[in-house]
Parts: sequence; structure tokens; C-alpha cells
Amino acid sequence: MRLFYYCYGRAHSSVVAGLIHLNRLPRDRVPNVNEIISAPGFDQSNQPDIGIPYFLGKDRHNNEVFIIGFGSAPDLGLQTIYYLLAQMGNPLEWKFYNSLASIGWLTKIGGFISKKLKVSSIGKYLAALGIQNSYSSLVELVKNVEENEQ
Repeated sequence: MRLFYYCYGRAHSSVVAGLIHLNRLPRDRVPNVNEIISAPGFDQSNQPDIGIPYFLGKDRHNNEVFIIGFGSAPDLGLQTIYYLLAQMGNPLEWKFYNSLASIGWLTKIGGFISKKLKVSSIGKYLAALGIQNSYSSLVELVKNVEENEQ
């Protein structure tokens, strides 16, 4: 199975959800801001990365875990992917989960400041604070994904 966590730009919520899924970030506590900021891939993608899947690793059930950003058109991106899979492969082996729905406005503002305004130092910090505030929702998303894929 291939599991994809997606968000706007593949920089914040999808990264954290994927790392929680792979047990690279804790499930039993909220990490501090420095742990989030230093997490592999956090705030590291850029505009050209949108639409390009990034492989994070395999989980304990040997599922491949990816992250992807769909920009402002996630429905169009998913529709295109599922159409291509129906033509070329088995779409049932590819699952997509919206991590953006699990975060609040602070992460979105931080992401905007970091990526669109190019003020990474402030934006990354605000995005990490927002992730802290939404962390339990991201853990819950991952738990639901795992329950569906076992």
C-alpha cells in the first residue's frame, strides 16, 4: 500500500503527519517547537515541489509513506491521480489523506509568511507553534489512517 499525506505545500502538516506515522515524532506527547522545527523536511519544500510526491519511508506494516503538496487545487490533483491510476494501475493501493484539515490558522499563517513572503525565521516558528496547537489532531489523523490500513 502507498499512503500519501497531503497539504498545501508539502512543508508543514503533511511532513509532521508522515513523521508521526513513521514514529519519528512522538505520539504520546506534544513535541517542543525546536523538535518540530528540526524535524526532517519541516518547512523545507518550495513552490517547485508542489505536485511531486516525496517518499518518507516504510511503516511497520511495510506501507510506503509519502507526502505531497497540491497547492490550492487538491481536488483537481487527486482527480488527476486517480484517473491515471485507473488507467495504469490499481487505485486501491494508493490512499490519500488530507493533513491540512487537521491544523489551524496559525500554521497556515506561518506557512504563508515562510513560503510566500520568504521570511522563513518568523514563518517557520509560527508554523511550528501552530503544529503544537494542532498536534493531537494530527496524531488522531495518523491513528485513523493506521486503523483503515491494517
